[in-house]
Amino acid sequence: MEQSKKEEIKAVIAKASNVFVASMDENGYPNVKAMFARMQDGVYHYMSTNYSNKRTQQFLKNSKCSIYYCDEQSYKGVMFLGHIEVCTDHETKALIWKEGDIIYYPQGIDDPDYCVYKFVAERGNYYHGLMNIDFDMSELE
Repeated sequence: MEQSKKEEIKAVIAKASNVFVASMDENGYPNVKAMFARMQDGVYHYMSTNYSNKRTQQFLKNSKCSIYYCDEQSYKGVMFLGHIEVCTDHETKALIWKEGDIIYYPQGIDDPDYCVYKFVAERGNYYHGLMNIDFDMSELE
């Protein structure tokens, strides 16, 4: 992949405040939800949420997932395919904890209803200007 395309993809991710996350429900239908894009590190993308919500329960049954970042002004988008790990350990939860999270999780980092989605990307697609580029994660390094 061209270096300029790698930089464009990384810029879309860095600029995004939200990421769209798709899970599969019990009937095999995709469910899409916008979530705060908390952190990205190589193939790993992190989001926080409630352990008790239905999406978490969907991921515990089927970890396959896609996530999508977009830059609405320039009409660029990056989709990743992979799987979600539902993390409840203190270390992972502390990694992306923000001070304002206490509003949602009154017991703090160790609140039993606080968990982290660790998305592990396997491959992706970059879209811009009628151009689609499929890529493996090794191509972004």
